[in-house]
Amino acid sequence: MSSDKKIKITSEQMAEGLWMFFKKMCRDFKEKIETISKESGVELKSPSGVEIFKFNLWMISKALSFESEKTILQGLHDIYIKFLVDTSEIKKEDVEDFSKDINDDMNKTYKKYYDAWDDTSGGNQTILAVEILEQIFNDGKPDRKFINIKLTYPINIYILTGIEAILDFRLGFEII
Repeated sequence: MSSDKKIKITSEQMAEGLWMFFKKMCRDFKEKIETISKESGVELKSPSGVEIFKFNLWMISKALSFESEKTILQGLHDIYIKFLVDTSEIKKEDVEDFSKDINDDMNKTYKKYYDAWDDTSGGNQTILAVEILEQIFNDGKPDRKFINIKLTYPINIYILTGIEAILDFRLGFEII
């Protein structure tokens, strides 16, 4: 697609568009992870919605990790933090600390995912998939039951197709 055929938008508009894309990703992933859980035969507790959010935000951050995308990603993270603040029952005077805690927690999770990402794997992100499963189903605690191809393979596929979908979405726009 040539640049003159791309839709021209601001970085703020792109962040808002990614937020809509992100919400759909989270809904789709929640359905997928529940299906994976049932079909695997591995008994898992209910998935953490917040961890699903953080994983999908990380995927967007991974896909758009270019310096030129920094403003867009910051805008998306700001929307996410505002969403959590707005849906929480916290006092106005605690919003700043709450926002900082959300950001710190998100950065810790991102670090785990980036550390588990394998640039030389040729698409096999099994270690990352296990880390994601531990975060979503086990409060980040290791558990051997997650080392299971019936669990990790669909996560691998989701990661690879998800990053590709994010990049395809982004390529349709020119930031002005």
